[in-house]
Amino acid sequence: MLAKLLSIQVIVAETERSTTLFASVILHCDYSTSANLQDVLVTWRFKSFCKDPVLEYYSTGYQASLQLGQDPSNDCPDRQRTVRTVIQKRGSNEPILGADYRERKITIQNKADLVISEVMWWDNGVYFCNIDAADWLTVLLIIIGALMLIMLLCICCCQCCPQKCCCYVRCPCCPQTCCCPEKAVMQHRMMRDAQKAMAPWMNGQPIYAPISSNPSQTGVPILYSGSFSDYPSKQNFAMAPMQQMALQHQHAQPPLHHMNAGAARPIGH
Repeated sequence: MLAKLLSIQVIVAETERSTTLFASVILHCDYSTSANLQDVLVTWRFKSFCKDPVLEYYSTGYQASLQLGQDPSNDCPDRQRTVRTVIQKRGSNEPILGADYRERKITIQNKADLVISEVMWWDNGVYFCNIDAADWLTVLLIIIGALMLIMLLCICCCQCCPQKCCCYVRCPCCPQTCCCPEKAVMQHRMMRDAQKAMAPWMNGQPIYAPISSNPSQTGVPILYSGSFSDYPSKQNFAMAPMQQMALQHQHAQPPLHHMNAGAARPIGH
């Protein structure tokens, strides 16, 4: 596989700027890259000072940080300061202002120079020039990798539950514990089918229905409808009396005859 290497160099000529209120200011930022310029995303972000370099300059904590070689105005995590996106621009498209700067006269000129037409008092802070050049191949590989990770997690979750396993793909993260082989799945299915087949016996329900639902025509049920647990105590039930009763019932009604080529054959209900 051939890998494409992208390089970006960002140059900021001035690290500190001062201006008066309502004046215009330009923060210069330049870059050079081997990527396509249409794929370059320029983002200016604002971060408030950790400690105000004007109001807190003579404080004990500020001076102690300076003596330790630290920058008390900028050396703090982002959660302790206000962070806002000022403006973004991709390639030669029109720049898009951030949510907090929609009504401001701010734009990007040249490659990445930030132009603020009217400086307000709350603009005092640190501005960062970020240059991103995302290549389409890199984005595609990231998307494919994310999809493969999701599929891997789904396979592992599926195979962690053999009762509902839907695949036989070996899980590379834990092949001994998560994978459910075909033998185990088939054994579970056979046990489940056997439990369904034995359910009428275990619940004491009749397995065979009577021949007819009308008691006047059938007399007594011919087939045994007890439960499996009652079967040993009912092994000696008499079939002969039931047959005699059935024969008596047949003689009580006039038989129907069906003429065949050989002889007449009685047909009972």
